[in-house]
Amino acid sequence: MREIKFRGKSTLEIDYLDMIGVVHANGWVFGNLITNEGKPYIVGDIEDVTDEYINPTSWISVHPKSIGQFTGLKDKGGKKIYEGHVLKRDFEIGNTIYHPVTLGAMDYEISDSGHFRGVVHYRPSEGFVLAKVQKYSDENELVEKKSAVKIYPRYAEIIGNQFENPELLEVAE
Repeated sequence: MREIKFRGKSTLEIDYLDMIGVVHANGWVFGNLITNEGKPYIVGDIEDVTDEYINPTSWISVHPKSIGQFTGLKDKGGKKIYEGHVLKRDFEIGNTIYHPVTLGAMDYEISDSGHFRGVVHYRPSEGFVLAKVQKYSDENELVEKKSAVKIYPRYAEIIGNQFENPELLEVAE
């Protein structure tokens, strides 16, 4: 079964998170997502539970636009991919050339290569995809824009997130 987990950027200062002993990655906290009176929180593992109450290890307020669900995927470096991550995904399109008599593969001809850059997004009909995609050539020139492409995690690398690095999704005109 896929691990259901969320992350969000804490509204608390990093020094305060350290002081109260909350595990975080530069202010990003991980766990379960809950809302209380419309405000989102990332809640840590359950420390104690009875019929009357639940006591989580932490209960941290997060910026609503920073919230992302874990996709169940890891990039080529082994980092967990969350909704909102900006990925760079390499691609190569080619054709296998076959021998006319034996039909055995003789060669491989690359017709297009480069990388895609986009943000991880959930679409109900497709699951997690790379959206707001920019296609770049090997020379790092913008070739075209696409609405979405598949992630293919073994070719993808996390290069930032849309909350802290929106410039990664901007295209110079």
